[in-house]
Order: sequence, then C-alpha cells, then structure tokens
Amino acid sequence: EAVAGTVSDDMSEDEKAKARAQRRIGMSHVVTKYFDATGDGREEAIVILKIETAGNAIPQVIYVYTWKDEKPELLWHFRTGDRTDGGLKDIRPENGQLVIELYGQDRYMLGEVETGKITGDEAQLCCPSHFTRSTYKWNGRHFIRQGDRLTFSMSDPAAPPLKNYGDIVNNPKNQKTKGK
Repeated sequence: EAVAGTVSDDMSEDEKAKARAQRRIGMSHVVTKYFDATGDGREEAIVILKIETAGNAIPQVIYVYTWKDEKPELLWHFRTGDRTDGGLKDIRPENGQLVIELYGQDRYMLGEVETGKITGDEAQLCCPSHFTRSTYKWNGRHFIRQGDRLTFSMSDPAAPPLKNYGDIVNNPKNQKTKGK
C-alpha cells in the first residue's frame, strides 16, 4: 500500500508539491519476519519499521522480540541508515546466528545505530555499490558481533569480499600524507 503523499516521476511539479504536503511523519510497518535469531531453536519476531520523514530518506528501525512468560520481550532494537548510506539490505538467521547486511562499505551495527561512513564511501543514495555482511551471536543478554565484517561489491559479485575494510582505511599506516 502506498504511503500518503507518495511522489513519482510521472507527476507534475504541482502534483508532487501537493503530495509532499500530505505526507505523514512517524513510522510505518514494513514486515515482520519469524525465525530463530538467538540459536535456541525457537522463533523470534523481527519487526521492521520505516521511519516516515516527510522527505526522501528511508531509514528503518528493527526490533527483535522473543516470547517469554506469555508475552513479547524485546531483545534488541537498532536503527539503520538511509538506503546506500547504511540502509538495511537483509536480515536472516544462519547457523544459529543473526546475519545483518547493510548497504555501504564496512557498515555494521554498533549497539543501536549503524557505524559511520568510511572516507571514500560516497555513493548516490539510489544506487548502492557495496554492502556489508556482519554476523551476531546472542549471548543471553546481547547480540555480539562475530568474525569479520565482509564488504561485497554489487557491480562485481564474483569479487572476493573485503574484510574489515574500515580498519584498513583508517589505519594510519595506510593513509596518504601530503608532500610524500
């Protein structure tokens, strides 16, 4: 179902302005997925909401719930970025762990928000060139990141992923200095 105030390219400028004025601000439900995110053999509910900004941004909030004592219990919530700027590509279970893929180079969850950008990771919001896959394991209290952060090229799917790319880019030994 279209969100009130949806704008499309085939609209006149007046129609676009009128539609934008009707936009609501708040949250809208995207999807609820059910799978074992904690590795305990029971399904959790992963609720994905879109933040309605009244603009073009598409950040999302993800809530991970388990069922405990006859009621839902929140295990984790986090916010993603906007499309190619840390936006959610996928969330799924794999080998008893939670896999989160975010658009951008070396983008991963650090607590309740995604990490900052890497220098040089500038791309049009519409057109992601990379995505990063990170894996998280439930320790009974928190989801803890496991293993390497893998950055994949979307233009060359056969290319091997870059491991922990932000660590490489941000390492002073790898920084170019002026005058050398």
